[in-house]
Amino acid sequence: MTDVGTKGPLSDVRVQVVGSVSAGRSDANGTYRITGLPAGTYTLRAIRLGYSQGVASVTVTTGGTVTANFALSVAATNLDAITISAT
Repeated sequence: MTDVGTKGPLSDVRVQVVGSVSAGRSDANGTYRITGLPAGTYTLRAIRLGYSQGVASVTVTTGGTVTANFALSVAATNLDAITISAT
């Protein structure tokens, strides 16, 4: 997981297997791990606030390991209004 502009590692990026609850989160080195997937083809989505999302297709073989690298670009993010009330 890297930042396109700085080429440095990106931490705290959520990588999810689309259509399932399987996911991982990148560490300070930009690495992540998702385990326990049966053999098959999957779509991965990488998401971090302030960055454009990344999407990759991977094919997992029985007992195999797959690497999917993402390079994310900084992107403006609009958040919904937040209302705070005191009681």
